[in-house]
Amino acid sequence: MCNLLKTQFSELLEQAKQVTHQTYSENKDFQSLPDVLKKYILGCGFNGREKIRSATIKWKDTALRMKKDGVWKPMICLQHNFLPEPIRCTYMKNKNFQLMPMEAIDSYIHGKGNMKVNLFYLFPVANSAGKQIDQAELVTMLAETIFVPNYALQHYIKWEVIDDLAIKGTITDRGTSASGTFYFNESFEIIRFETHDRFFSGSKGKYEKIRWTVLVGPYINHNGKRFPQTFKAVWNIENGDYEYFKGEIDSIDFLNNE
Repeated sequence: MCNLLKTQFSELLEQAKQVTHQTYSENKDFQSLPDVLKKYILGCGFNGREKIRSATIKWKDTALRMKKDGVWKPMICLQHNFLPEPIRCTYMKNKNFQLMPMEAIDSYIHGKGNMKVNLFYLFPVANSAGKQIDQAELVTMLAETIFVPNYALQHYIKWEVIDDLAIKGTITDRGTSASGTFYFNESFEIIRFETHDRFFSGSKGKYEKIRWTVLVGPYINHNGKRFPQTFKAVWNIENGDYEYFKGEIDSIDFLNNE
């Protein structure tokens, strides 16, 4: 069966590679970053001078659920992040041949966010775009500084110290901005990210800004780099937290500027 979104995903990746191959800017001065962030980057195995072009995140044991008390659905997840220009492309599909095959693309490129979902690999059931999605995708990339620390050095992200173990980041691209707060433990590991710049779609399909929290678990070492193994995304809704995504990172491959 033809996976239409998988084909579109491959086309998006080629487009992203061409864009970022032409885009180049000097990294922000490492020494100008907040101390806790510098310690985090160094602790993850980077020296603050790398010019990373992209990161390929290989996930395992990922799962989604569509409502707060819903059943977890195992998923396959492929993700690529690009740094010279803020771009991310994620492809997901059902695992284990479930009764209702689904595939989705979650992307941000050229300042535009988009979420597409197809059932049975053919029939579109969602194609979300607009300012709310643009902002949501941007703040997601900001949160992914947790496992792609070189985002911290890009010119489109600014930093503000809150206290010794908390900093606020603001990402801006093509007139859209989003902010969130990173919380560290005493070992200078990021353990939580929170933002109010993502939009939750309620039962009537109306977008509403709700606090969105990322929780990350124990840090592991892989090929000289260090990153959190587990990742959970949670909507902090009024009637209790709704954890809707969970997964483990198997590996991250970084590509430097040529």
